[in-house]
Amino acid sequence: MYSGGVDDVPVRVEAASAGGRPIYFEIVFPWTTSDGSFVSAFADRQPYASFVPIWPRVVQLLDVLLIVAVVVVAYSNWKRGRVDGRGTARIACAVCAGYLMWVLLGAHNPVDTLFYTAAIPGAVFNGVLFSACYLAIEPWVRRSWPHGIITWERCIAGRWQDPVVARDILIGLAGAALSGCVDRGVGLFVIQFGGRPAGPIPFFGDLGFVLDNLMGWPAVASTLVVAVFQGATLSLAAFFILFLGRSLFKRPWMASVMFLVVTAGFGPIPYFARGEWMNGAVGVALLVVALPVMLRFGLLATAVWICMGRYIAHSLLTTNLTAWYGLSSFTAIIIVSMVSLWAFRVAIGGWSALRLTPLST
Repeated sequence: MYSGGVDDVPVRVEAASAGGRPIYFEIVFPWTTSDGSFVSAFADRQPYASFVPIWPRVVQLLDVLLIVAVVVVAYSNWKRGRVDGRGTARIACAVCAGYLMWVLLGAHNPVDTLFYTAAIPGAVFNGVLFSACYLAIEPWVRRSWPHGIITWERCIAGRWQDPVVARDILIGLAGAALSGCVDRGVGLFVIQFGGRPAGPIPFFGDLGFVLDNLMGWPAVASTLVVAVFQGATLSLAAFFILFLGRSLFKRPWMASVMFLVVTAGFGPIPYFARGEWMNGAVGVALLVVALPVMLRFGLLATAVWICMGRYIAHSLLTTNLTAWYGLSSFTAIIIVSMVSLWAFRVAIGGWSALRLTPLST
């Protein structure tokens, strides 16, 4: 079959069924690779093709080194008694619950997925790892950088009506909207000049729409859950990298440079290695913007930025909200709008603050 448009593009649709139920569906475009994945809209060639297979191993090594550092620092803080036990327990429970909810909502058979896969060990591992990450950074931030974590601690303590908490949530929402506009705008710019359109991504992958959202309400809810999970965990990991930089270097600017270099290794650098120059440039720009947000507003604003940025990118597919494939887009618009209105109302102290009072004569 051919897709509509000025320049028709041949498209092949493959499907399979078993027992009267559909079990497989795939759309194959001319730019689909041999393994069934899509080539990014930003990719031209791979100038460093020999470097691409090596980089995942480098990233894995960085992961191992960071995990070892987290365990060592967390254990040291635990032995000295400088820990927030209640906050750590809440983070561990939230991460475990978020991971399990993501797996179960996105599973075809939740019972089999829960008991016959690595779902429970994965939830426990992530809960222990990121609670240890909080143990590692919380005493240092509380002592030398208290404004960076105060709204986070108020948030996990349930103080949702705090105007400062709402302010940081609004900052994170603004950053997510900005990153979404930049990402989609650059994608459209590249397509206008003959670049390939961006394809769907794996459910737990980079920014981009997730085809699992077409599977109904459970998958749409799973997208939100995994976005919250990523917001909490990735922000904790980012702050731990910044903490390591501050611990190794006496000058703050050197710590910031280390943070940019290490975090670039997980995102922009692989893009550049694959020849995705525009995608890599967008990643670098977002990192440069995110760093001042982290330093000025702290952990909560960063977590909301990552969470809502992922959720918006994973959910928005179309502006036709009445179409059968518009469920995730409609849900994302409603949720982001409701959170924004709630945070704005709390930040200004209620809607009554907007009422105009007559001037006394």
